[in-house]
Amino acid sequence: MVGVRHLRYRWMVLGLVVGLALIAIPPAHAVNIVTNPGFESGDAGWTIASFLGSNLWETTASNPLVHSGTKSAFTGCVGASCVTLGDPHEAFLFQDLATSATDYTISFWLANTTKPQAPLANDLVVRFGGNVIFDLSDQPTDGVFRQFTGTLAASAGTTRLQFDGRNDPDFLWLDDVCVATTESGTCGGGARVVTPQPASLILVGVSLLGLVMLSRRFSRPSPRSR
Repeated sequence: MVGVRHLRYRWMVLGLVVGLALIAIPPAHAVNIVTNPGFESGDAGWTIASFLGSNLWETTASNPLVHSGTKSAFTGCVGASCVTLGDPHEAFLFQDLATSATDYTISFWLANTTKPQAPLANDLVVRFGGNVIFDLSDQPTDGVFRQFTGTLAASAGTTRLQFDGRNDPDFLWLDDVCVATTESGTCGGGARVVTPQPASLILVGVSLLGLVMLSRRFSRPSPRSR
């Protein structure tokens, strides 16, 4: 009989432990939802514009400029048509993302290079769900990567993240793209801090109290039969 009681006790403790572990697990959406965000797998997951048989964005270079890893995406498209939506010469790079109806943080690293005595003419237009979130024209051409971060609401379903790029004298470089729910803090550049909600704290407290009561109950010595 004692063995049965202790077996039940062990199963109850196991159930409480599993419940506490589930509370502590971060939500599944606290991840970067972009496929191949650093272009380490080339253009896998991305749709790239082409004009007259040539891609307007590339992901392979003999000596690429990168923020991390060994690859990045780059374009040397020339002229205002490169960043004009719907233009036949539009230099787009996009990915359709599965989103929920909530706020998302979008971040990426951008660098521009130039040639000696060349005019400063570069532009990167970033759209999320069809809305322009960045229009970065005439950025520094020192080849240094800079991070840009913004927040925009998405609807449930599919949301398109699109980059239109132009760099007349040389190349525009894109790396380490990130999209995640704003509450997760995944794309904000800092460590994610999980703040337990009041209901979760109450559940944890009740579970711990239950463990204490069960341990006291089953730790009592069984009455000896005379």
